[in-house]
Amino acid sequence: MVEDQLAKLDLKDSVSLADHLLKHYGVALLPGVDFYFSPDELIFRLAYVDFNGKTTLAEYQKNKNIPLVLKFIKTFAPNIFNGVQIIIDFVNSLK
Repeated sequence: MVEDQLAKLDLKDSVSLADHLLKHYGVALLPGVDFYFSPDELIFRLAYVDFNGKTTLAEYQKNKNIPLVLKFIKTFAPNIFNGVQIIIDFVNSLK
């Protein structure tokens, strides 16, 4: 169970898990406790602003029927794509 795997890593709340992801994986999240959620709820906020909005919007407007959404995101927001992938890989490693 995921909770057991988190406990083995001494990750018991959103703050410790956010700290772990930053220290070991370079992914920054704001723990839910910063938004008045209970510390034991593993809720986080991610910021999706690490890209050039002007360039991305211009490219989207040129080609609104972009069939490969993931390719578009990888191209214009690679840090966001990679950060989310790291989180997915981490969660999958707990199963």
